[in-house]
Amino acid sequence: MANLRFGRYRFGRYIFAGTVVTSGTSTISYPLQKSGYAVKFYNASGIKVKEFSSEMKDTPVLEIQFTLEQTGCADFAIAFGSYQDFIVYNMRVDIHLLGDANPWFSGFITKRPKLGTSANIYEYDGSGFYDKLNDVIINRSYENTELSTMVKAIAKQDLAAKTKVLYNGSKIYTTSYTASKMQFKYQAAIDAIGDLADMAANYNYGVDAQRELFFRPISSDVLYTFVQDYHFQNFEPEDNVKNLANHIYVKASSAYITALSEATESSSKSIKVKSAVRILVGDTLTLDNEQVYVSAITGTTLTVTRAYNDSTAVAHGSGTLLQNNYETKTNASMDTASTGVNVVKNNWINVNDILTIDSEQMLVIGLAGNSISVKRAYNNTSAASHDSGATVTNKTQSSTSNKILYECSDSDSINDYGLFEAVKSIPSTMSADDAQRWGDYQLQKYKDAVVTGTLENVKVTEKIEVYGKCRIICRDGTEYSLAIVKVAYDVSSKGITCSITLGALASDDLDIFIAKLVRDQKNQEYLQNEEDN
Repeated sequence: MANLRFGRYRFGRYIFAGTVVTSGTSTISYPLQKSGYAVKFYNASGIKVKEFSSEMKDTPVLEIQFTLEQTGCADFAIAFGSYQDFIVYNMRVDIHLLGDANPWFSGFITKRPKLGTSANIYEYDGSGFYDKLNDVIINRSYENTELSTMVKAIAKQDLAAKTKVLYNGSKIYTTSYTASKMQFKYQAAIDAIGDLADMAANYNYGVDAQRELFFRPISSDVLYTFVQDYHFQNFEPEDNVKNLANHIYVKASSAYITALSEATESSSKSIKVKSAVRILVGDTLTLDNEQVYVSAITGTTLTVTRAYNDSTAVAHGSGTLLQNNYETKTNASMDTASTGVNVVKNNWINVNDILTIDSEQMLVIGLAGNSISVKRAYNNTSAASHDSGATVTNKTQSSTSNKILYECSDSDSINDYGLFEAVKSIPSTMSADDAQRWGDYQLQKYKDAVVTGTLENVKVTEKIEVYGKCRIICRDGTEYSLAIVKVAYDVSSKGITCSITLGALASDDLDIFIAKLVRDQKNQEYLQNEEDN
């Protein structure tokens, strides 16, 4: 069935009967295996209604194809030489190879041919039960809950109750992180569990051939070894630089400048921050909905006036993000004809910045101490009179979405591959203090080319799981360790062909600091979602 294709779904567009090479990945092609298969069909009650196998005489099955990915069972297609009227939508299909009592793939029918077609091959396609995670909506809140506990609750209370995805607590691994607050507002299970995997750091999830949800650490262990001239003959490794970046500009995606290093009570007159390098005496800062005025700075301890600008003093937890309002006050009144602004303190004001006083905007064209020359009625606003003591906000500094906070490069990578520049935005809830660490992490992640290669004529007699890495040992002793990304099987009258796609792991190792940033980002997103709703 040379025209049989997967890829009508989310997982790509590949013809698995032949060799496949994609950017950033490569394919290992296995030889034909003269072993049997069995395909079993189950009704809605879980009762087997039909079975086809290689032991049957005149079996109508012409070809079977299925793929396994890091999320478990992906897609499958079965070609028959005759129309099979018993096959209906959502019917469960289990595929067994090499006489294994356990299925290698389990999925459900999503597409079938119609009678009257002129084709002489009848193809039935389907998906693995991972797709069912799209069909279940989660609407639930958690407080002070370890991440895997939430995954187990979703698996048991939602997926197992509403789909054929089964619950097995032993396949949901405990994490090292307890979230203070998680709120899922009518969110698909696939997204909710995905967010929990992100927060766990270096975890992935999916549904396996036993139809059981798994939630586990990503493995970088080498689980398979292939030796040239014993397992395979030809190997042509390549470098792929499609996603390479060796000179990175880190751009701010918010106005946050630092975060509290310790919790503070509502009555405290001093607060401790991670870094005070972007804060000056006289600044007005915002924490949550409270504003504070900075009257003194000692190291990373700020002496502040609480509940500033008629805000309300409240307690704030460690890690609360601070935003600089970039405000000062006028120390003289202005009429509509004035071309200068006198301010109490020239905090963060530069030529070409835009200032806002009341509802009027002004363009800064000159600076002389605390006297600022301006172009009035800027951006189609109207010139107005302003009292002494009016608030002056630096609109340009407040909007930091286009500011480059950090720049880093790797000279060895540039020498090897040439210059590849990229702009990376730090997540919105990270402060400017995190820019260097975040940028250095991104540089380490993207500075090297991805090594890929294609193996052919590899001996295989067992199921290859999409987990961990495989080691390639070349004839000259060179070794490569490449992650297993996808395994595709093709079963026909000629035997069993297996292809393996190799590339990068689903997630590179996160250090402790970056993992914390990811978790803080997710926590902040959920807290913000709660406020919005």
